[in-house]
Amino acid sequence: MEKYSVLMSVYYKENPGFFRQAVRSMLAQTVPPDDFVIVCDGCLTQELDRAIAEFEKDTGELFQIVRLPKNGGLGKALRTGITYCKYNLVARMDTDDIAVPVRMERQLRLILDNPDIGAVGGQIAEFSSAPKPTVTGYRIVPNTADGVKKRIASQNPMNHMTVLLRKDMVLKAGNYVDFPMFEDYHLWARMTAKGFLLMNDDSICVFARVDGMHQRRGGLKYFEQTRRMEQHLMQCGLLDKGTYCKNLAVRFIGTVVVPNRLRAFAYSRFLRNSHPAERDNSLLQELAVAYASKGTKAGDS
Repeated sequence: MEKYSVLMSVYYKENPGFFRQAVRSMLAQTVPPDDFVIVCDGCLTQELDRAIAEFEKDTGELFQIVRLPKNGGLGKALRTGITYCKYNLVARMDTDDIAVPVRMERQLRLILDNPDIGAVGGQIAEFSSAPKPTVTGYRIVPNTADGVKKRIASQNPMNHMTVLLRKDMVLKAGNYVDFPMFEDYHLWARMTAKGFLLMNDDSICVFARVDGMHQRRGGLKYFEQTRRMEQHLMQCGLLDKGTYCKNLAVRFIGTVVVPNRLRAFAYSRFLRNSHPAERDNSLLQELAVAYASKGTKAGDS
């Protein structure tokens, strides 16, 4: 199967244990990566540096560690990091999530079978860490290119931590840019405006940690970024003025007027499938234990 790179960005506030789990989950893929780029977004803690050094020691020349002099945010880090990726296929992964072992095998097959597709994502099972990793719901996105294009005017149609990108198409669309909280959505809009197609696998690709997410998605600062994102969608020709105004009204109520507790309820009730399957909980807990150990494959110790 075609070779691919993994692209991650890490900064000083990351949890070293979660970071190890995330990296190990990508190393343990049924089709493992051939290149692993980690962008250090500013100075890191000793614990994070130690984890990176361990991975470098254990995997030979697989890892490329790109160190930026100061923290500039995810968009800037990924913009730099993708240029270091050796291969045209680039898998994104966040530093506190856990990829299922067959994620890359499925996504590689999809993207290679669809040469017009600029990015393939997948579904996520969201989970809470305490008291033990437990699936709390799912973020289900459209799996067809037509479905993604229809969804993009109202919601982010891709789960960023799941995507497998074609580097050449990302660069033709202008690469990642500095657009806090919407770096990925901003890119999908530009790729769509360029005529590149996006699609999603219909299976769970990543267990995504969501502790404290509802608080981060509220307040005037978040709404202002939302307003700028809606303007960007309109500039890309993906929504009209009427839809723009309607979206802003809904976003203002949801992010500014509604308190955190009610937002969390609405989020799980209306924007997520909140009926976890027991098999997903079992797999999540198995992988969390396996990747917390020194091994890189489920079952290693």
